[in-house]
Amino acid sequence: MRLLRAVGVNLVVNTQALTLRQRQSLLRDLLSQTSDLRSRTGRPHWLIIDEAHQVLSAECEPGPLSLSDMPRTILATAYPGALSQAILGDVDTILAFGAARKIEALFGGRSEDLEPSRAISTGEAVYWDRKRSSPVILRVAQPHQLQRRHKGKYAVGDVGRARSFYFTRGLERPRQARNLFEFLDIGDQVGEGTWMRHLRAGDYSAWFEHVIRDPELARDAFQIESDPT
Repeated sequence: MRLLRAVGVNLVVNTQALTLRQRQSLLRDLLSQTSDLRSRTGRPHWLIIDEAHQVLSAECEPGPLSLSDMPRTILATAYPGALSQAILGDVDTILAFGAARKIEALFGGRSEDLEPSRAISTGEAVYWDRKRSSPVILRVAQPHQLQRRHKGKYAVGDVGRARSFYFTRGLERPRQARNLFEFLDIGDQVGEGTWMRHLRAGDYSAWFEHVIRDPELARDAFQIESDPT
């Protein structure tokens, strides 16, 4: 709250280390305190709640919040149907990617201006001001720089024991890499025989594709693995 009182500060609260119940409880505490701060200072001007379906679902205890408790709030979610009805009823503007009919079913609106079951293609979005108009399809300007979702998480985070890369070929004891940095560090330590056995087996490109989810890195690794020289 001290940070929020400072002019010009944008604050990010990362709650991924908490359980779902702890996240929900923390959000309630934060909303209560930010609501009081807003009433006195007008800040923070906006709240952005990512993965909103997790912390604003109908199953939240002691009960769902409503958007009247948190004005000027952007909810980002891939599962709007999991939001509580109290939240859905208070949403006034929608920007969505996907089938228009799903939006109509969720929010009880009309989409006569859209083709039946019209799928939203790449570079398009549905914009709907529920108080003023029917849904319309917009062309979205492409960003100048392509963002790779969650790439940083795989570089320094922990993909978990089951999805880690294990250097095993030719080793008495497996060496576990939980992210890309550990992969590079351990790769420098294992012998050339172990490194090349994994290379010829296609293990690197498979891990990059299915766990790290970086298609360019996986493609480059596959090309190296396929080179007999």
